[in-house]
Amino acid sequence: MWEHYKKTALGIQSLIAFVSLAVLVWCRVWQVAAVFFVAMQLSAVLGAAWAARFKALKARSLAPRNR
Repeated sequence: MWEHYKKTALGIQSLIAFVSLAVLVWCRVWQVAAVFFVAMQLSAVLGAAWAARFKALKARSLAPRNR
């Protein structure tokens, strides 16, 4: 999972920072921006975990089977 996350970390963290700042400027309530920030961070980690699991399932299904 961390291998996938490391590959996309810079872009994802930049997007999260941009969206969080945009929400803060738009609504001027830091609690709302904090909720967006936390939700997006959790989504990034869960997305990396899902991608790693999907990649492992795909690799397992493509591996030759010994009979």
